[in-house]
Amino acid sequence: MGIGKVLRTLLGKGKYAVAHDQALLAMTANRLCEPESKLGVWDRWLERVNLPKCHGLKLRQMYEAMDFLHKHIDAVEEAVFFQTANLFNLSVDLIFYDTTTASFAIDYEDDSDENNAGLRQYGHSKEGTWTPPQIVVALAVTLDGLPVKSWVFPGSTADVSTVERIRRDLRGWQLGRALFVADSGMTPPATGRSLPEPAASICWPPVWRR
Repeated sequence: MGIGKVLRTLLGKGKYAVAHDQALLAMTANRLCEPESKLGVWDRWLERVNLPKCHGLKLRQMYEAMDFLHKHIDAVEEAVFFQTANLFNLSVDLIFYDTTTASFAIDYEDDSDENNAGLRQYGHSKEGTWTPPQIVVALAVTLDGLPVKSWVFPGSTADVSTVERIRRDLRGWQLGRALFVADSGMTPPATGRSLPEPAASICWPPVWRR
């Protein structure tokens, strides 16, 4: 998938002393085989598997690797998508987009400041019932259902306000002309008319009612 290659390229640009790609490899392999916490991967799981490159990792490097991935996630997702597109000869003339919510069993929202909005916030639940603080997860996929890119927004984010961000991010990938398909409840018609640029035309399917 090219993940290791792009990670090593990013590591080289930043002149990192720690091989974060090895820590990420260990956590990904563990997630596929026998999911553990980061502590569990470091303390128990690595001793039982044959991953020579990951021996000698320190616990703090697991957490540092996650920070590194979060910082460079856009570059990683773009590289993985184009590697997949080439491998499967994907057509990206249609991009389907939708959002969902995931709630947390906590009593208070995350703190926010002028620079960063806390992710876990009260908002409108997709389940239609009251929920504790939540996040909004967005996903764009191809006609075949293969992921293009994902996003995470604060739980109070309205679907309407996500569309321009998604369009802006995908426009930077230079996908060419594509039809962006989303639920008609995603945005009012006026917003659709205000985004006429060719990078991604917008199609709002009708709302089907009983």
